Amino acid sequence: MAKCVRNVCFLLRGREAGREPLCASRPSNDESERAARRALQQVRSLQRQYEQLLPVLHTALASACVSEARLAQVGTNLGELEELLEGAATASAGGTVREVVACIASEGADAWRPRRMLLSDAGFSLQSNSGNQGYFAERGTELMPWSEVSRVLLCDPSTSSASKTTNGRPSYNLYEAELELARPPGRLRLQFGAAGPAQVLQQLWQASQGPRAASGGRPVPLPGSEPLLEEMRAKSGSPPCPTRSVFSANLPAGFTVAKVRQLLAGNGPNNPILRLHARAGVQNMEERDWEPLGRGQMKCLHFVLPLKPQPMAPEKTRVTVVYFLCPEQDRVVLQKVTRALDIPYANSFRVYHEHTFTEDAEDKQVVLDLALGIGWIDRCFVKQIIESSTRRETVESGQDLVEALTESLVAC
Repeated sequence: MAKCVRNVCFLLRGREAGREPLCASRPSNDESERAARRALQQVRSLQRQYEQLLPVLHTALASACVSEARLAQVGTNLGELEELLEGAATASAGGTVREVVACIASEGADAWRPRRMLLSDAGFSLQSNSGNQGYFAERGTELMPWSEVSRVLLCDPSTSSASKTTNGRPSYNLYEAELELARPPGRLRLQFGAAGPAQVLQQLWQASQGPRAASGGRPVPLPGSEPLLEEMRAKSGSPPCPTRSVFSANLPAGFTVAKVRQLLAGNGPNNPILRLHARAGVQNMEERDWEPLGRGQMKCLHFVLPLKPQPMAPEKTRVTVVYFLCPEQDRVVLQKVTRALDIPYANSFRVYHEHTFTEDAEDKQVVLDLALGIGWIDRCFVKQIIESSTRRETVESGQDLVEALTESLVAC
């Protein structure tokens, strides 16, 4: 059975499994959609039968020394096949599937129920394996187009408001999205165990509205940036926690405080900030130009950062950074707050850097002082590990910033 399911998965991907791939002869979209829906019903029936058979299978295969892992693989393959068929049903309707994710959902004023959400460029659907309860579950893989969604609001558990209850139901540190719909059930609330699905949902909706429509003509906020921006505005750019100097260096000859400010305040690839992150090997960089904040300027970045091997750490993480250039005249102060979205304890802390550039009165040399602060906003059992690695990375970033500034000075 496992081999059969695995071969079907290969075929649906267009990969050879002992014969010509399915993509060699293409049926019409209507035929594909009908076939995918029929197959989806049968696969879900297989899943239910598999779950009912598990106790008997354990007994029947015990003497054959079949491992738990091999039995579990059958269930995994069935789940993968279900996802592929859901995607095929959606793709034939004109959308590209972006994510299939488990969540809990409340339609209108209904109770919360476990659901499986499919997100695509064309819209979204909600399915249930436990019956057809609710508006969306009754429609199976039928997409609700993004044009029927009038607003998407996200609630981040790292903000103070996220700890409140919703209609008497605590959020339990889950990421919540609320959708206002143009047709019944009128409102849809969703909760996810991670930030990624909620942000993908919001980005797909925003893309369907146009790049600036969701923010009243202003650029759409980058993922994870809104709590940082609120804090930056409330504190006028100053870090909310104590900082301590961890790195100091003299800039090469040719620098003045005014020149440092000019380089940092620019937009485009010659900005030392972009050069700094490029040296770290970041991927998928999204940048916002400097914009006014109080008497200073603010700049947001979002990217994927490859990580060095560490215990419990993923290979890479999405990172959001907000910079604030202070309106000092006799020196340059560049504040920075960083939030990594996919690492362990990501919602427990934020990292603050304060870059201060001053000019020595005697030799006119510009000196960089880099201070570090970690703002703890929730409990964490590995504080010492995080503080140690953050300090080490801060020293490395200070050295890289000096080199990035030098490269920008030479290039301008």
